[in-house]
Amino acid sequence: MAEVNPRSDFLAARPPWVHNVVRLSTSISQPPCYQMVDLIVHEARLLLNLGDSEEALQVANEALQLARANNLEPMANSLVWALHAVAFTALSYGDHKCALEAAQEGCDVCASSDWQNIEGEHNAFIRPSMLAFRSSAEANLGRCQSALEYAHQAIHTSLDIRHKKLDVLATTSEQSYMETRGNLADILLASGDLAQARQICEERRAYFSKRVDRRMGEYRELVHQ
Repeated sequence: MAEVNPRSDFLAARPPWVHNVVRLSTSISQPPCYQMVDLIVHEARLLLNLGDSEEALQVANEALQLARANNLEPMANSLVWALHAVAFTALSYGDHKCALEAAQEGCDVCASSDWQNIEGEHNAFIRPSMLAFRSSAEANLGRCQSALEYAHQAIHTSLDIRHKKLDVLATTSEQSYMETRGNLADILLASGDLAQARQICEERRAYFSKRVDRRMGEYRELVHQ
């Protein structure tokens, strides 16, 4: 019996624009599995932006299946990004158990030597992001104390990467720090600590206002909501 190529199956089910990007990626010699996982992850994020969180989660899980099915290339990179997509979309969809499981596995992979050997600016801050997802899932499952612990871990991890990796852009590290701080504010708000949550929100408001003034992509009307 002929062996089935999982990449062909996944590609056949993708929208036409994905085929075009695959051809472009192949022409510049990107690793085939990582290229496919990356494209499917982007498809999931696009669906989420369009408001279809259920379909986005399904597509993110397809990316995860493809990453797990790959036996020919180093899997840490594609696996972590697929897990990140599943955790992110599952939180948006409201499947907090799924989000927690994906974030837990993602944290474990990020702690492995396989991941640390390939960690660069592009993916350095996925570790604190995974911890933030984990804390959010814990909070939504009613475990606020555990959620606070992971929220603080996310902040400390972001700061640690910022101090140790001198090749990471300051704007990238600052953005990661503020995202983890925002996650902590959400957890504090859920646990009833309004004073600390408000303080962090004011801190983030000042940060985003500064970014808007420098034309770095945010919109002023969003800052003042």
